[in-house]
Amino acid sequence: MKKTVKALQVVFLLLFFIACKKASNSNEIIVQPTHAVKSDSIPESIYRIRNFISEETNGFAVDASGSLVQQTVWSPENTAQRWHIIAVESKVYKLINVNSNKALEAAKSTNTSGAQLQLNTDNGSDLQRWKFVKVHNNVYKLVNKATGLYVGINGVNIVQKTLSNGNAPEDQFVLHNLYFKNPIVEGGFADPYVVYKDGYYYAMTTSGNNIRIRKTKYMSLLNQSENRIIWTPATGTTYTSNIWAPELHYLDGKWYIYFAASGAGVGQRMHVLESTSQDPSARSWIYKGKISDISDQWAIDGTVLKHNGKNFFIWSGWESEATKLKQHLYIASMSNPWTISGERTKISSPTNVWEKYEGSANGDFVGATGVNEAPIILKKDAESTVYLIFSVSRYNSDNYSLATMNLIHGGDPVNAAHWVNKKRVFTSANGVYGPGHNSFFTSGSEHWIFYHARNTANTPNGSRTARIQKISWDANGAPIFGTPVSTSSQLEIPAGE
Repeated sequence: MKKTVKALQVVFLLLFFIACKKASNSNEIIVQPTHAVKSDSIPESIYRIRNFISEETNGFAVDASGSLVQQTVWSPENTAQRWHIIAVESKVYKLINVNSNKALEAAKSTNTSGAQLQLNTDNGSDLQRWKFVKVHNNVYKLVNKATGLYVGINGVNIVQKTLSNGNAPEDQFVLHNLYFKNPIVEGGFADPYVVYKDGYYYAMTTSGNNIRIRKTKYMSLLNQSENRIIWTPATGTTYTSNIWAPELHYLDGKWYIYFAASGAGVGQRMHVLESTSQDPSARSWIYKGKISDISDQWAIDGTVLKHNGKNFFIWSGWESEATKLKQHLYIASMSNPWTISGERTKISSPTNVWEKYEGSANGDFVGATGVNEAPIILKKDAESTVYLIFSVSRYNSDNYSLATMNLIHGGDPVNAAHWVNKKRVFTSANGVYGPGHNSFFTSGSEHWIFYHARNTANTPNGSRTARIQKISWDANGAPIFGTPVSTSSQLEIPAGE
């Protein structure tokens, strides 16, 4: 989970460590992970190219269906809108259209501003060589090496022109790599969570002493977004330290954040923030209070199930201090977004061997307690079966993985007997270790998982990095997770991008 548990078989040492930390061929397409490039160089890959104005308004993309180049509405199936960008010298590139295999070329017979760009057989001339001047992130100005003229737009036409001014959006183009490699964010990004609303994805991670949000239109470009601190707790409170696994939910017309924290001698409990803004990335958050059932036991990883017009809170917690370290899943009804009503119901406990692994540098071993944590809801659509996905075994073990169970049709979420078909579904593979603590998002018609994992076996304190990959569904509407993809695998971006 979020705590660093040194995997020792002596229970009091395990508890001590939990307290310490939770937290080639010219035709070959060479795909580089966009996020890993820190220089101004452009990785060789296949790109969509959009004028900056089109990126913000009509969604047009640079298209070479004919001999002259123009803008048309983006379609993922239209290969004439895909461009293979290849470096030919420092910061100078050629752009080969995937459909025609011809090169983007300045107007041959004139240096006149306003002439439309064209395609021609790749001949190595400077008319087919382009300098990319970086504006910010993946936004560039394109300058032809032979003519010195910039690329711009004139209506739907892509033309050569003198520069209007330094910041004119009609002279700027957005490059979107159509492939990516995991991890999608540089550095650690444990306990990844994402939610989508009104054109933006909002992603969160465990930060330890504050809460941060990344806001992006495209999950494959998450690394380019600002990792913005939106709330910092006051000192000396019961929620000052060990801020773990925040989740963002839109309930009753407002944004709420649920997070686990400790402080002032009180261990991990769940807490709630409420936003006074419709933009959750704004620093407009107020502390609503602790959210707990009457037992008030150690609790983490709270999430919300919306079901039949009601809200239910689901979390991971201890049954009692006497059985500390053993984590169960609990559910309770909510009377409002910051209040639990009624007693908690235990809906899952770690009873299988695959739920009891502890991690160590010498390899995993089966412990005496076990872990169920990080519950998250998954549904194919609004009318389909409710699945509860959660993580099992200690977070620092290579056997940390996902499990699933589902609510029976017409079932009552607070009736433990109505949660059935518990099984393990997503485990270490392909050089990816300890995949877990996930969330989900949709893009177009696709469903994707957002999870963390480590790159090296038997590294219980190793960095957990964020990854995304597509999931599918079987004929009965049950999720198919497959196996974690290798960090060397190139993946196509989500369909909605």
